[in-house]
Amino acid sequence: MENKTHSIDTAFIRKRITMLRELKGVSERQMSLDLDLSKNYITNITHSYSMPSVTVLLAICNYFGISPMDFFDNELDNPALASRVIKQARKLDDNGLNAVLSVANALNSEVDEKRT
Repeated sequence: MENKTHSIDTAFIRKRITMLRELKGVSERQMSLDLDLSKNYITNITHSYSMPSVTVLLAICNYFGISPMDFFDNELDNPALASRVIKQARKLDDNGLNAVLSVANALNSEVDEKRT
C-alpha cells in the first residue's frame, strides 16, 4: 500500500490568520479570548510555536464568517468580504444576479486596464 503524505503550508495558515485578524481589527489576545482559548493561543500560531487543530481552525473560520474553502483560497484577498457578497448574491433573482455580474465585469475591466 502506497503511503501518501500531504504537506500543509503552515506559513500560509499563519499569514492568513494574521491577515484576517488585522482586517477584523482585533489583537491576537482578543481573538484568542473571543474563541475561548488561552490568551496566547493565536500568538503561538502566528509565531510558529503551534498549529491549530481542525476543530479550532473551523472555529477560526466561523469567527471570520468564512468557510474553510474560503480560508484556503489564496486568490481571495479578503475572504470575509467575498463571503458576504456571495451571501447577498444568493438572495437575488436572475435579474439581480445579471446586474451584479455586469458590475463585476465592468470593475474587472477597469482593473485589467490599469494593469496594462
